[in-house]
Amino acid sequence: MEDLSLAALKALILANQMLTAGLASLLVTVLIVRHYWNEVSYFLLRVRHGFPLIGTVARLARKPASVDTDGWINHEVTLSKPYHSQFKKYLKGKNAYSASLDYLAKAGEAGRSARPAWVMALVFVLVLIEAMGFAYVIAGWINLDASTNDRHLLSAGIAIVLAIISAFLAEAAGHALHHNSLVARARHWWQSEEPSKRSRTLKANQAIILENSFADSDKPDYEQLLARVKDVNADVSRKFAWLITCGVFVVIMAVAAFLVRSATLDSIESEMVNSMRAESSAQVNSAGSPFDLPAESQAINDEADNATIDDKMQAIRKASLTTYVMLSVIYIAIQAISMWLASRYFFAGTHSATAWKDTHEYSTSEEFLDAMDHKRSAIADHADDKLRRLQNLLLGRNHTDSAVLTALEGKNTARRNFLAYAQHKGDKVEPLEFKTTAAVEAAPAPAAPVVQPIAEPVVEAVAKVEIKASDFHDVTALPEESLAAASRALNVSEAQLRDIREQQQALKAIGLFPAKKEGMLS
Repeated sequence: MEDLSLAALKALILANQMLTAGLASLLVTVLIVRHYWNEVSYFLLRVRHGFPLIGTVARLARKPASVDTDGWINHEVTLSKPYHSQFKKYLKGKNAYSASLDYLAKAGEAGRSARPAWVMALVFVLVLIEAMGFAYVIAGWINLDASTNDRHLLSAGIAIVLAIISAFLAEAAGHALHHNSLVARARHWWQSEEPSKRSRTLKANQAIILENSFADSDKPDYEQLLARVKDVNADVSRKFAWLITCGVFVVIMAVAAFLVRSATLDSIESEMVNSMRAESSAQVNSAGSPFDLPAESQAINDEADNATIDDKMQAIRKASLTTYVMLSVIYIAIQAISMWLASRYFFAGTHSATAWKDTHEYSTSEEFLDAMDHKRSAIADHADDKLRRLQNLLLGRNHTDSAVLTALEGKNTARRNFLAYAQHKGDKVEPLEFKTTAAVEAAPAPAAPVVQPIAEPVVEAVAKVEIKASDFHDVTALPEESLAAASRALNVSEAQLRDIREQQQALKAIGLFPAKKEGMLS
């Protein structure tokens, strides 16, 4: 009976080098793409839009165009929508950074981090080791009538499946461990509270979203924690389903592997004993010799040979059984390590992973806001580039719709940039400030009631006062990277300042700006 030895496994890999390399490359690529999916998807979006002839810009330019009530060409709106979805991801108010830190602290997950790359590599190695261990166990007992190569492939496939199931169960059990630790912490805090101050029963309150993290600062710490942990049951008890399932599976696999190895050992022992005894008999029954022992002496000699064989087989059996026990213990240890890693690098809070992503790269709120400004500016530049390409292609076509011709005139086209779309057409909702308390007052508008803000993740309110570009400071030489800082210094929104700069550049090109001497911004 042939086992899947290291030599056989190496031969199998060498015989299928292209397949092995392809699978390994595919796995690495999938892991990288999964880790950087936001960047990859955005890159593919830009490639799809800008590709010659068949890209989104080229296809839209060939279709009939129309103009909506806001003066926007329908193709411009279609092109801007996907960029606006990316743009909104970085619409963070000045309190977003502190709200994320507050959320992590109240969820009991401050100081935790997402799973790093080295942990992913370690888990992969552990799964590979488990697969090899399973392969050794099942290789000799799968489809004994199949060819050696087919048995190797079949046993390797089943071993990989078993290893993946083990890894999945360890992951789920690790998540349950961390979840249970948070529930136990909340229950301990509740029990430690003075009976007169705590609620009669412990229950999960309405979930708190990331943007409203400050809203429950006056509540007890156990209520804050439970409002952020996901999948809390009605009686706020710990969950053991995945832990029991994983434990039972691990015990079954460890015991089954030991029993299969023991059965294999029995088969090997029988073959070895028969071989040794046959060899001894052959020596006794060889050609006659004047020095042959008498029957009684030969019987004593045979008994001694049998005792020697039994002693040798007992030693082999003890060593083999000890090794098999160690292999089962190693499997259990691997599962325990995988479970601990899954528990250590898991966020049980509903929005904890997002809060960690928003804060772990930045040391201050200002650094965070500058990074958000930079990312929004980059997306706006990419969208504007595609919009200008589309408008230039539309200019080269013959249009029978007078509204489209009017919209494509230079002075009208200049106003339809991406920031104008984001401000006026993206969601048809004016952005409001990030909430820091249970209620925030909005600035009253003339002859209108006070507007109560909605609890949405937004940026600072954009001033609605119209500013005439020709009367504003000369910002035509203001670089892109200084736009955010200048907008705060001049008390205008970044979108307004960008629009003023474009208008001044257009006026300067035709000699209408500056109408008088004005100080340049440094």
